[in-house]
Amino acid sequence: ENLSPAYTTRWKDLPVVR
Repeated sequence: ENLSPAYTTRWKDLPVVR
């Protein structure tokens, strides 16, 4: 998935976002 840089950074902190 190609998500925003800021989004990916929070991905680790956030749960499984689809």
